Amino acid sequence: KHTLTEKQAEFIKEADSGGIPDASTLIDKIADLIASSLDDEMGADVTDQQIFRAHAAYYEKEYIEDMNALGVRPPDVLTRVTEFMPEIIAYIQKIMDNGCAYEAQGSVYFDIR
Repeated sequence: KHTLTEKQAEFIKEADSGGIPDASTLIDKIADLIASSLDDEMGADVTDQQIFRAHAAYYEKEYIEDMNALGVRPPDVLTRVTEFMPEIIAYIQKIMDNGCAYEAQGSVYFDIR
Protein backbone atom coordinates (compact mmCIF):
# COMPACT_ATOMS: atom_id res chain seq x y z
CA LYS A 1 0.00 0.00 0.00
CA HIS A 2 2.84 2.42 0.85
CA THR A 3 5.80 3.06 -1.35
CA LEU A 4 9.22 3.49 0.11
CA THR A 5 11.01 6.56 -1.07
CA GLU A 6 14.41 5.94 -2.59
CA LYS A 7 16.05 7.45 0.49
CA GLN A 8 14.02 5.26 2.88
CA ALA A 9 14.93 2.15 0.87
CA GLU A 10 18.60 3.17 1.08
CA PHE A 11 18.35 3.53 4.86
CA ILE A 12 16.79 0.08 5.19
CA LYS A 13 19.56 -1.46 3.07
CA GLU A 14 22.12 0.42 5.15
CA ALA A 15 20.54 -0.95 8.33
CA ASP A 16 20.53 -4.49 6.93
CA SER A 17 24.24 -4.21 6.23
CA GLY A 18 24.96 -2.93 9.75
CA GLY A 19 25.59 0.63 8.61
CA ILE A 20 23.06 2.26 10.93
CA PRO A 21 24.18 2.09 14.56
CA ASP A 22 20.83 1.50 16.25
CA ALA A 23 17.11 1.08 15.76
CA SER A 24 16.38 4.60 16.97
CA THR A 25 18.42 6.10 14.13
CA LEU A 26 16.65 3.91 11.58
CA ILE A 27 13.23 4.81 12.96
CA ASP A 28 14.09 8.51 12.78
CA LYS A 29 15.02 8.11 9.13
CA ILE A 30 11.84 6.26 8.09
CA ALA A 31 9.38 7.72 10.61
CA ASP A 32 6.99 9.16 8.00
CA LEU A 33 6.51 5.76 6.42
CA ILE A 34 5.97 4.11 9.81
CA ALA A 35 3.48 6.77 10.92
CA SER A 36 1.52 6.50 7.70
CA SER A 37 1.39 2.71 7.92
CA LEU A 38 0.30 2.71 11.57
CA ASP A 39 -2.36 5.30 10.83
CA ASP A 40 -3.76 3.14 8.01
CA GLU A 41 -3.76 0.03 10.21
CA MET A 42 -4.91 1.43 13.55
CA GLY A 43 -5.93 5.08 13.07
CA ALA A 44 -9.53 4.87 14.24
CA ASP A 45 -8.70 2.41 17.04
CA VAL A 46 -6.15 4.63 18.78
CA THR A 47 -7.85 6.34 21.71
CA ASP A 48 -4.93 7.31 23.97
CA GLN A 49 -4.69 11.07 23.37
CA GLN A 50 -1.16 11.12 24.82
CA ILE A 51 0.06 9.35 21.68
CA PHE A 52 -1.15 12.25 19.56
CA ARG A 53 0.24 14.87 21.95
CA ALA A 54 3.66 13.16 21.99
CA HIS A 55 3.70 13.00 18.19
CA ALA A 56 2.83 16.68 17.88
CA ALA A 57 5.32 17.63 20.62
CA TYR A 58 8.13 16.00 18.66
CA TYR A 59 7.49 18.16 15.58
CA GLU A 60 6.77 21.25 17.68
CA LYS A 61 10.19 20.87 19.34
CA GLU A 62 11.87 20.42 15.95
CA TYR A 63 10.16 23.55 14.64
CA ILE A 64 11.14 25.65 17.66
CA GLU A 65 14.76 24.45 17.37
CA ASP A 66 14.81 25.32 13.66
CA MET A 67 13.36 28.78 14.29
CA ASN A 68 15.90 29.35 17.07
CA ALA A 69 18.75 28.31 14.75
CA LEU A 70 17.48 30.86 12.23
CA GLY A 71 17.47 33.57 14.88
CA VAL A 72 13.69 33.85 15.04
CA ARG A 73 12.44 34.95 18.45
CA PRO A 74 10.16 32.46 20.23
CA PRO A 75 6.46 33.33 20.42
CA ASP A 76 5.09 35.10 23.49
CA VAL A 77 2.15 32.70 23.51
CA LEU A 78 2.09 29.20 22.09
CA THR A 79 -1.34 27.78 21.27
CA ARG A 80 -2.29 24.43 19.84
CA VAL A 81 -5.27 23.85 17.60
CA THR A 82 -6.34 20.86 19.71
CA GLU A 83 -6.85 23.18 22.67
CA PHE A 84 -9.50 25.14 20.76
CA MET A 85 -11.55 22.49 18.97
CA PRO A 86 -14.98 23.55 20.34
CA GLU A 87 -14.36 27.15 19.23
CA ILE A 88 -13.13 26.03 15.81
CA ILE A 89 -16.15 23.78 15.29
CA ALA A 90 -18.51 26.60 16.31
CA TYR A 91 -16.77 29.01 13.93
CA ILE A 92 -16.99 26.56 11.02
CA GLN A 93 -20.67 25.95 11.80
CA LYS A 94 -21.28 29.72 11.72
CA ILE A 95 -19.58 29.97 8.32
CA MET A 96 -21.78 27.13 7.06
CA ASP A 97 -24.93 28.69 8.56
CA ASN A 98 -24.09 31.94 6.73
CA GLY A 99 -23.92 30.04 3.43
CA CYS A 100 -20.20 30.62 2.95
CA ALA A 101 -19.22 26.96 3.28
CA TYR A 102 -20.73 23.55 2.70
CA GLU A 103 -20.20 19.96 3.80
CA ALA A 104 -19.40 17.21 1.31
CA GLN A 105 -18.31 13.66 2.09
CA GLY A 106 -17.31 14.49 5.67
CA SER A 107 -15.28 17.62 4.85
CA VAL A 108 -16.17 21.31 4.88
CA TYR A 109 -15.35 23.53 1.92
CA PHE A 110 -15.56 27.30 1.42
CA ASP A 111 -18.11 28.28 -1.18
CA ILE A 112 -16.17 30.67 -3.39
CA ARG A 113 -18.87 31.22 -6.04
